[in-house]
Amino acid sequence: MNQENDNKTNDPGSPDSENDYAFLRETVKQKPLTARDILYRLLAIAASAVLFGSVAGLTFRAVSNVSGTPAQTVSIPRDDSSEGELSDTSPAEGTDSSGESDSVPAETPVPSPTPSLTPEEKNALAIEADRQFYTAMRSVADRVKCSVVTVTGLLSQEDWFHQETVVSRTVSGVIAADNGQSLLILVESRVLDGSERIAVTFHDNTIADASFLKSDPSVGLTVLSVLREGLPEQLQRTAVPAELGNSYSLLLGDALIALGSPTGNAGSFACGHVTSLETPVSLVDGSFPLITTDIEGTSAGSGVLYNTDGKVVGFIAQQYAPTGTGIITAIPISLMKSTIELLSNGSPIPYLGIRGQDISVSVSEKTGLPKGIYVTEALADSPAFAAGVQPGDIITVIDDKNVLTLRALHERLMAFVPGTEVSLTVLRNGAEGYVEIPLTVQIGELS
Repeated sequence: MNQENDNKTNDPGSPDSENDYAFLRETVKQKPLTARDILYRLLAIAASAVLFGSVAGLTFRAVSNVSGTPAQTVSIPRDDSSEGELSDTSPAEGTDSSGESDSVPAETPVPSPTPSLTPEEKNALAIEADRQFYTAMRSVADRVKCSVVTVTGLLSQEDWFHQETVVSRTVSGVIAADNGQSLLILVESRVLDGSERIAVTFHDNTIADASFLKSDPSVGLTVLSVLREGLPEQLQRTAVPAELGNSYSLLLGDALIALGSPTGNAGSFACGHVTSLETPVSLVDGSFPLITTDIEGTSAGSGVLYNTDGKVVGFIAQQYAPTGTGIITAIPISLMKSTIELLSNGSPIPYLGIRGQDISVSVSEKTGLPKGIYVTEALADSPAFAAGVQPGDIITVIDDKNVLTLRALHERLMAFVPGTEVSLTVLRNGAEGYVEIPLTVQIGELS
């Protein structure tokens, strides 16, 4: 009997249940808040926010200082080759290009005759313009010099008398990235060959040990790692990665700043202008147009090129400078961003193993050769050689995508993971002309 009553009471559809819980459907009106109540609540919320923020900040700082903080993946945005290219006839920002105006055009004033200058006055004006140019360049250099470092490779050797001596080699590099755990230094590989210890000197003369991370032997660049832990706090705030600019936007005559050791001395500074952007340099699986300048340097010069916005547009590589000259030359930074990203993450560099040259439209029209990449050499023991690529072949397709230039091949190749099998189409000259040959190649690792 009691059970039946209990069931009846607990049945939400029963009349008794509805009467017992009818108050749940009533609207309860709260007492209106006074101005003082609102003020007290706002103060309580603000105090809670301050307390939470303080605790979160202390927690974050404690976690950040832990030596086992995992490194973050470095990501470097790519540049559009058309970025920065503007027509000489394009209207300036903020101007009305329609040619219509509500205002009455003012009469063009008649220019007053310019007084002729004496040779001494012309010389004084030229000196002043030159002084202002160098002052402006020096100002930019002072703003970005915190990202430039000096890298020293140390090697023990025995002399003729069997006495052990320490040989040091020095080259300039740049902080290219920060993964949260380490500062990543981009430097020429030549200073590292055989080095037993690598030291990095920062802008404030702090010296720290560096470890080898990854290298690209084709271009001759290496990324080093310097742990942030142990560096002075002030240095950790000021030693920031350089901002990588867009070298596609460079024009002949653009002003450039060379920092590092362009003259062969660490911490040196020089400036000048772009003189050429078309000199081709052939590499394994690619090529790039060299940046040449009118900046006087040495064959041992090193460092980076900045534009007037304080962005890196080139990495000095004097091994490509014309023989017998000391002019500063550099690798365009936009063409190296894929490589820098892979090196900064310790990832392998994909490898095909060919040398070649582009067959442009004009060359094709003159020679009758098909457009594509003319293979001049398939390196021994390379993936291309193993797949059957031969000198004289013309590469046109990789992984079902057209690649008609070495630059396009390099960009496409950087997207593959070593060990991946991809299709490769080459044109091979036979008795009846060029015919398509489908090949399968396993992407290797450059070492």
